[in-house]
Amino acid sequence: MASINLLHKEYVIEQGNFLKAGEASSAIKQILRQLGVSAGVLRRVSIASYEAELNMVIHSFGGTVSADISPHAVVLEFADTGPGIEDVELAMQ
Repeated sequence: MASINLLHKEYVIEQGNFLKAGEASSAIKQILRQLGVSAGVLRRVSIASYEAELNMVIHSFGGTVSADISPHAVVLEFADTGPGIEDVELAMQ
């Protein structure tokens, strides 16, 4: 059975635009708050989305954030373009 989305939102993230950095995460947080999502889920989603968004602003050439919110799930997808990481193992040290 397919999940029914209450809401689908997309946001554009611009490379190096620190004035707008965090706007998508703030908008998602506000939507979840209005929907009455529990404080614990709200906090975890807010932190994760903000960290991913800032990572895109700092390290990528820009991208998009898609948010799909249903009664039982919040699915965020962060897609960007950029140089990538040559040595992932080294970066994880």
